[in-house]
Amino acid sequence: KDARVETIVLRSGSNKVTFSEQVGKINRSLKSDPRILMMTDLAIFLLPNSPKSRKLKRTINIRDIAAVVLSPYC
Repeated sequence: KDARVETIVLRSGSNKVTFSEQVGKINRSLKSDPRILMMTDLAIFLLPNSPKSRKLKRTINIRDIAAVVLSPYC
């Protein structure tokens, strides 16, 4: 296990990761930036895919999510 992931999960108050996948974020230059999307029972986290960068990109509380939409271009 990655110590970075364990620390994030413990700090969020969750006890386990329910979903994790590598995704691509399209930046302003229309290039894909790799990210790791990780979901627990309380929050969704976006982490950089690089082991060099340990900084958490974003945390979204599950209660703040109204809908999830999948692109028709997938």
